[in-house]
Amino acid sequence: MKPIVFSALPDKFEETYSTVLEALVLYAQTNNVILNPTSILIDFEQAAFNAFKKLFPNANILFCHFHFAKNIMKRLKKLRLNDELKKDNVKREIANVLSLPLLPPNKITAAFFDTVEVLESINRNFKPFLNYVEKTYIINAKSTSKKISYHFIHANTTILFENNITLAIFIKTVIHFILSSVIEHKCSFFNVDFNLQKSTIPDLIIFLSPYIDILRVNCTKCYLSNSYIQIAEIAHLIVRNRQNKWSLAIDLNVYSKNQQFRLFDCVKRGENNFLLQSINFPFYNHSTIPYDEVLEQSLITYNINISNLHILYLDNNQFKIKPVNSNNLYPEGTIDLKILNTINKHHNSLFILKSNLISFTKSNDLRLLQGKTINYINVSEEEIQKFTSFVQKLITSDTNHQGYIQSCVRGDYNNQLLFFNIGGNYRFCPKKGSHHQHNSVAILVDTKKLTYTIRCKDSQCNNISFIWNTIE
Repeated sequence: MKPIVFSALPDKFEETYSTVLEALVLYAQTNNVILNPTSILIDFEQAAFNAFKKLFPNANILFCHFHFAKNIMKRLKKLRLNDELKKDNVKREIANVLSLPLLPPNKITAAFFDTVEVLESINRNFKPFLNYVEKTYIINAKSTSKKISYHFIHANTTILFENNITLAIFIKTVIHFILSSVIEHKCSFFNVDFNLQKSTIPDLIIFLSPYIDILRVNCTKCYLSNSYIQIAEIAHLIVRNRQNKWSLAIDLNVYSKNQQFRLFDCVKRGENNFLLQSINFPFYNHSTIPYDEVLEQSLITYNINISNLHILYLDNNQFKIKPVNSNNLYPEGTIDLKILNTINKHHNSLFILKSNLISFTKSNDLRLLQGKTINYINVSEEEIQKFTSFVQKLITSDTNHQGYIQSCVRGDYNNQLLFFNIGGNYRFCPKKGSHHQHNSVAILVDTKKLTYTIRCKDSQCNNISFIWNTIE
């Protein structure tokens, strides 16, 4: 007969699991029994894994996928969404949820939130199920009753980014620029040679790793050119992760369509956590702070309800600022044009001409790739000017849905195709026959056949059958 212990727990927090296991080990010791298992079988729960691993570090911990799948299907049945669950696109996303434990740990969160976006766009009633999966399997290990999480909520009253794609490209360009600048700087403590032409951010981190302590301690008086940022401060952006490897302190994989909402409205929802206001908090004259107002002001990408701010956007591979009105080109005192020009120069030389970093994808519109070159085009080139003029006329013909050309890319396999990525409010969907509210579009031009088509990028449309029209 094998001894069995039943324990009714109030929650599934790591702290709770640890308390029970420690009590069990202590009880065993008082009875001259040493608990030292060689293998442990548990459900797919990060909190349980952490607790068992901490107490039994030498044990081989195995997971039971059967119970995980059983719990998922049990929760789905409670939704009473039988018709939705019969749809192929829903079945595909449920299969993705069931496959989450099979992914590398650093891929799980991003994959889960991709599914969240799709299922919530199909039916908002999937939200309770998604909340359960997130709380139980995704972020459970980070939420204990004694742990307090602090998130910085950005409230910018001067300028916004056009969208998360532009924001992500800008952030990655800046990170690459400052890491490159650290390597290029010379002083009595740091003087090395390194070819930056085809280096990715991970390449730069690997190269800088042996010098981190030297930079932090000895380069406190070294600065980026034309900047007040210390080289030593930048060195603190590179930290050791859980695997004790050097990595970037900034998570570059968080950019997706709804990421800015998740920052404010995620694991701490429903708890009585108060907001600590900074000196520059834009609601300083309010006795109470409405939830929606804080959320809206915390967005750093374009919001139709905030029309009085300048927009930083990407046009022809250059970061530009769209003014609120024609009389005020740039927000005075908020943008250093020399720094912006430096960033544009770096972006153009490293991320476009020799890029192996930028590619548009379904999951979050931006992902790091290796060995991928993007054939960006200057839209003012004489040979394609007529196509540029045609596209510009098309996307500005509706006064209620004005767009602009964000970038132009030549096809990899068919060089006669031009892909015009459209920004702004032009979101026409040929399948729907009208404009979506939140999608983006690309206009494909066949320069040989003189035809064009509009590709809608809305996930619900799944528009893969293109209708080609003649360019008049």
